Amino acid sequence: MNKKELGKNQSLAREINNKIVLERLKEKPLSGTELSFDLSLSNATISSIFNSFLSINLIKKVSSDSTKGAGRKRVNTQLMMTLDLLSLFQLLVIV
Repeated sequence: MNKKELGKNQSLAREINNKIVLERLKEKPLSGTELSFDLSLSNATISSIFNSFLSINLIKKVSSDSTKGAGRKRVNTQLMMTLDLLSLFQLLVIV
């Protein structure tokens, strides 16, 4: 597989992953850890998707669930209820 074909496959994978994450966040607020586990995506992939969505105000961090033991609290993320036209345009570009 040459570099051009590889780039197309990576772009397609990114597009599919973005859509899957958006669909899951439409259902309910979730943490990156939950999404990573449920969708079998790496934490780095989820973080990258979250960062791109945060940059256009598509999602927001809403709450921290308490943990029953040691460790960091989970931060849930949800879709923003209102989107402006710029965010919609940017979403079309990244998805």
